[in-house]
Amino acid sequence: MKWHDGKDFTADDVVFTYDILTKDKTLSASVTSNFEDISSVKALDDHTVVIKLSKYNAAMLDYFTMGILPKHLLKGGRYQHRFF
Repeated sequence: MKWHDGKDFTADDVVFTYDILTKDKTLSASVTSNFEDISSVKALDDHTVVIKLSKYNAAMLDYFTMGILPKHLLKGGRYQHRFF
């Protein structure tokens, strides 16, 4: 799969997105509370992501419908206030 600019979509994009949602304390969006149960997100390779939860959360599958952000375009904080 590729992004609109032809760059590969990878597991790093998924990790980048969920790191923003779970670790960025400057992010002020109501949706971030949906991801409070995520304890870690790790890319095992370009196509595999492991997401661990701190406790069971039946709603999490619905929350994972959140769009993924392109790390190669947004790393370095340029994403703030654009998407959330």
